[in-house]
Amino acid sequence: MSGARFRRIALTLACSLLVGLYFGTLVHELGHGLTGVVLGGSIEMISVFPGIQVYPTFVYMGWDSVFGRVGAPELSPQWKDSLMMLMGSGSTAIVSYLLLLLARLTSRRCKYFCLGCIIVAVIFAWDVILYSTLPLVGLRHGVFIGGQYPEPLEAAESLGASTPLYFIFLTVHFAVFHLILAHLWGKFRRQYPTSG
Repeated sequence: MSGARFRRIALTLACSLLVGLYFGTLVHELGHGLTGVVLGGSIEMISVFPGIQVYPTFVYMGWDSVFGRVGAPELSPQWKDSLMMLMGSGSTAIVSYLLLLLARLTSRRCKYFCLGCIIVAVIFAWDVILYSTLPLVGLRHGVFIGGQYPEPLEAAESLGASTPLYFIFLTVHFAVFHLILAHLWGKFRRQYPTSG
């Protein structure tokens, strides 16, 4: 691998990780907030790590070890509040599939953009997986930072889903996403072989 190619891949990886974490947090929080708005609520505040409020004003608030926060009044009846809670990670999961589609559509013309979309899609897809499982074993959503309780699982249970049923859906998401990813990655690798 040439030095120039290595630098392009390293830059793509670094930018993708940064975009994935920051925009993933923003998409997650907007998922909560916009669901609340659709259900009759409002968004009072959105912040992303490390403690930067991005709505309604841009200001540093101080960081409390969470990825992000949305200030929205509780909704009633309870199912509305639960759906709003579920759609944080739900929105990143949905967007992860859209990013895979975008990667597929751009793979012939923009290989580094395509690679970046794949990396960001993985970060987005794993949001719901990590947020549902890591707090169950005493870790935070992002291992050492992030939420301390399994927000999507608790929201789904509040909506009436049993824990086993929720984990079946989570497993299906994991399997489908990674099957699509493997197919797309195979096409990408054939299109851009590492030799030469």
